[in-house]
Amino acid sequence: MLDSRVTLSVVRTALCIVIPACSATGPVAEHWVRLGPDGMWVTALAQTDWGLFAGTRNNGVFLYHSETADWEPLGLSSSQVGCMLYLPGDRPKLLVGMVWRGTEPTEAAVFATEDGGETWVPSDGGLASSVGGYFWAHSLGLDPNNADRVYMGGPYSLLRSDDGGSTWEFVYGNSDQIGLGIRSISVSPHADRSVWAGGQSSLGVGPIFRSLDSGASWDVLFPAPRHEVAIEAVLVDHQRQNRVWAGLLGTVDGGSVLYSDDRGETWETSLREPLQTPALVYINETLYAVARQFVESDLTTGRPYYRLRLFHLQDGSDSWQSIPAPESWGGWSATADENGDLIVGTMGSGVWRYSP
Repeated sequence: MLDSRVTLSVVRTALCIVIPACSATGPVAEHWVRLGPDGMWVTALAQTDWGLFAGTRNNGVFLYHSETADWEPLGLSSSQVGCMLYLPGDRPKLLVGMVWRGTEPTEAAVFATEDGGETWVPSDGGLASSVGGYFWAHSLGLDPNNADRVYMGGPYSLLRSDDGGSTWEFVYGNSDQIGLGIRSISVSPHADRSVWAGGQSSLGVGPIFRSLDSGASWDVLFPAPRHEVAIEAVLVDHQRQNRVWAGLLGTVDGGSVLYSDDRGETWETSLREPLQTPALVYINETLYAVARQFVESDLTTGRPYYRLRLFHLQDGSDSWQSIPAPESWGGWSATADENGDLIVGTMGSGVWRYSP
């Protein structure tokens, strides 16, 4: 069992390019609030009964205390946090997936807490340790029709747990499969046993994995076979059972969000903007696309600067609408909070809350 209390040390790299002040002014300030933590690259978010959790690129996991507007560090800083999944119920649990950072191995691909982050225990069934610590969880997904069934996306493999993430079995590929990560998993809310996942192969092509039998068998589809893209986000439409959305790292026909109305057989461009779209979130009947837009690169370090963009697609509409966003580093992760607000994690400006 790991003690989660660690000392926080944050170093922010200075860039030569002009970095925005990360503020919301004018009409934007009516809808956006910056929550912090300052300077953090927030790679994963989870709203739980204990509060809002944020996973970061280099500094582990934090819990937001709304009454004091403070972030409490909770450890797990040895690897980059890749994903989070909250399992509600009589014994709620938060799963945190770890991804590769440099050459460092990880003790476990997934850690779990049942006490709000006081303690963390490995929860990958010994998977990472069986291969020397070099296996990572890029995504996690919960079956909304089965509270004990969880899916995990590996480098180029998929796993399923039927006991809330305590033990896992491969349902596609194995621990030797090489890829750039299965980055998103969406289980259909329509009780049709369909499971969807997206990521990027070692050759740079973005696959969609489709199972119509709860993960027993899989089809591998390529929405953009002639493009070098990654499927950063995949989401089953909440209203139309056969519609699936895909957010891209890269563009197809000038667009960054695709959709299929025939369960992945054919795909169309939906959001025609040259963006990177790492997160798609439903709040009530509105679909949000959290994105980032390239602005410029630092001439000394070559580090690119991406600014935050946000779009929404309201129920019954086929046209995305751009939502004014604060001057901030680009979006990376997102979730909905208990009030129906959108929570956005950025690439260096911490967490923002958008209230419609």
